[in-house]
Formats: sequence, structure tokens, C-alpha cells
Amino acid sequence: MAVALGVKTVSIFGPVDDRVYGPYPPSSDHVVIKKDLPCRPCYENFRFKGCFNEKKCLEDVTADEVYEKVKTLL
Repeated sequence: MAVALGVKTVSIFGPVDDRVYGPYPPSSDHVVIKKDLPCRPCYENFRFKGCFNEKKCLEDVTADEVYEKVKTLL
């Protein structure tokens, strides 16, 4: 909704594919944080298969990384 309203966003993607779930349209006002792991995206036919990598795609995102991305939008 924020993207549709023109609000700058920082989106964190774990197991899902940011190319499927947005933000749309791509813009410098919308930053995506993700970890490109070989197991990502870890779902099949839009169903979560379970995590076999200890949720590393989310655990590896740091507060400092998010903060730095937020600063680029301010």
C-alpha cells in the first residue's frame, strides 16, 4: 500500500521472491533488502516447503544494513 501511495519504502524479503511480491513499479524510492542464497525462494507453487537453511535469508539481514538503506531514502 505504501508503494501505491508514493511513500518511500525499505522492504525486507526472506523466503519469498521480491520479483513476485514487489515493490512495483521498481523505483529508486523503493529499496529491497534480500540475501541471495541458492535455496531462495524456498517455496513451490506458492506454498512454503519449509526451511532447511535455518532461516538464513532473514537471520543474515542486520539492523545496520536496514538502517543504511533507510538513510539513503531520507
